Amino acid sequence: MSDAVSRAQSYALENEARFVEDLRKFLQIPSIATQGTGMQECATWLVQHLNDIGIKAWLEPTAGYPVVCGEVPGATDRWVVVYGHYDVQPPEPLEEWIHPPFAAVLEGDRIYARGAVDDKGNLFCAVKAVESYLAAGERPPVGVKFFIEGEEEIGSPNLASFADAHRDWLKADGLILQDGLVAHDGRTELNLGMKGLLYLELRARTHDRDLHSGKAPIVENAGWRLVHALASLQGPDGRVRVPGFYDGVLPPSEDDLELLRTYGPSEEVVKAEAGIDRFPERLKGRDPLVALYFEPVMTICGVVSGYAGPGQKTVVPSTATAKIDIRLVPGQDPGRLIQAIRAHLDREGFTDVELVPLGAGQPASRTNPRTPVARAMHAAIRTEFGKDPIVKPSVESSGPGCVFSDVLGLPWALTRFGPAGSTLHAPNEFFAISHYRRGISTIVRFLDEFARALEGQ
Repeated sequence: MSDAVSRAQSYALENEARFVEDLRKFLQIPSIATQGTGMQECATWLVQHLNDIGIKAWLEPTAGYPVVCGEVPGATDRWVVVYGHYDVQPPEPLEEWIHPPFAAVLEGDRIYARGAVDDKGNLFCAVKAVESYLAAGERPPVGVKFFIEGEEEIGSPNLASFADAHRDWLKADGLILQDGLVAHDGRTELNLGMKGLLYLELRARTHDRDLHSGKAPIVENAGWRLVHALASLQGPDGRVRVPGFYDGVLPPSEDDLELLRTYGPSEEVVKAEAGIDRFPERLKGRDPLVALYFEPVMTICGVVSGYAGPGQKTVVPSTATAKIDIRLVPGQDPGRLIQAIRAHLDREGFTDVELVPLGAGQPASRTNPRTPVARAMHAAIRTEFGKDPIVKPSVESSGPGCVFSDVLGLPWALTRFGPAGSTLHAPNEFFAISHYRRGISTIVRFLDEFARALEGQ
């Protein structure tokens, strides 16, 4: 361990109580992008805090909420970008919280607050790691640029355009982000890819109002119309029936599969996380982990039609709506898939079923595990956690990875410091001081490992 790492980690431990109070202040500012609550106040506070601890920071406007930017030069001329977000999920239902969601109550090892894990606590691990270097009289081993948006929880609608407009400032040797929870066995994850996302709505309308169900023999039923359209999209085997859906899909590489075999989660862990005791019959004879991380999937998220209240109401529904998400893998283009699905519905006789994309969609992204940023994060986690991370070459969820890979051209690595069992996106979300401590220490070490990994390149 270098002297700079040792001094920075010692400073963080000695100042832990203040670091906790700084995080509590951050958490006490409601910053709910969905509701437009506290966003400017939170962004302004964060800029001031970064400047107070020696990180030059400023606000950059977008068409929505501002981006918090910050930078501090390192001991070398290499750079890493730290991405995060200061917006949080709405706290409702409020009555289920054991403490007010923005009180940031400290109870034992836990700080209860909306955004404690997603993403303020995770993000502050990197902020305080850089502060620890500076306050200990050291420059971080590489320069650090903070890129903190306020719209992640509403789909990052302005992130790509902001990144494109600021690509010169965002030039770096890699990017890291921290979000989410460690596993129940105490290991954290190292994620090197994200599935893409395309969200669609299918709408059927057969009449201008619901009809008496006695008319059913002679009229169209919007509910059945939509059900048949949905059934045309995917079969019982889970395969999507839209021609061209799988065109261009990139299979996992041998490196990806080796990482999954060596460091990936077991099937039992994956079942436990999903709350199931067996995989669906349609996966018989297939590798469920490959399906989870490397194959595209189409999901019905909700269907609404007719009457679903208590008792009876005999109607023929005049409208029906279904929401569908498609998790994409590398090689799939959201725009092309919209066209393919529309063409499929038309061929199948569903020209009357409306297809409405809810957003442009996000392509998938993946980072080569041999890049310096991936190797450095792996090494830092192994040292600070005392065990290898769970490595996922791609995760089943989606996010802004495509912006990092496709717009900025940066290799990236995601890790998680939140405590297992923290109910992010639900009442009683909490961060743990012990996890905060380890997260700061891990990022301190990562910055040193990254500088070493970049030597000679």
